[in-house]
Amino acid sequence: VNAGAIATTSLIEGDIEERTGRIIDVLSQFAGRSLWIDEAVYRSESETGDRNRALGHLLRSHAIIRGDVDDVVEAYFRQCSAVVTVRDLAVMAGTLAFGGVNPVTGHRVVSERIARDVVSIMSSCGMYDFSGEWLLRVGLPGKSGVSGGLLAVAPSQFGVGAFSPRLDV
Repeated sequence: VNAGAIATTSLIEGDIEERTGRIIDVLSQFAGRSLWIDEAVYRSESETGDRNRALGHLLRSHAIIRGDVDDVVEAYFRQCSAVVTVRDLAVMAGTLAFGGVNPVTGHRVVSERIARDVVSIMSSCGMYDFSGEWLLRVGLPGKSGVSGGLLAVAPSQFGVGAFSPRLDV
């Protein structure tokens, strides 16, 4: 899952700051408000991110990503350090549930096709190794983060956000 996120980050043009700016802009549109980076969390991610750097180099060795691996991975660390509330998570999930239209602002953030594809991917890998068990138990496509943030989507009905204890601590 991290490798896919790193590869996706590499598709965004620009240096670390430009990539991060574009990502945070879209995440802000999903949340319906301006988001920002927690610099302390970013530093922690960067200081302990050797496995993700290794994934970046592995991706580059297979020509999956091009350009500077460090720039790509640092932009990935920065996007992982975005500050969100449980309300933001719910609105983001709602944006996916309603085909890419933010339910608070009414603005289209992504196309219906992209929203559908994201929800489909969440079903298969949004909860990492427990995606299958999550889908069987909960029945909703979901996405977890190491911070404890969780979101789930009931297409055309609702999005839900929650915070759990941090994962793998």
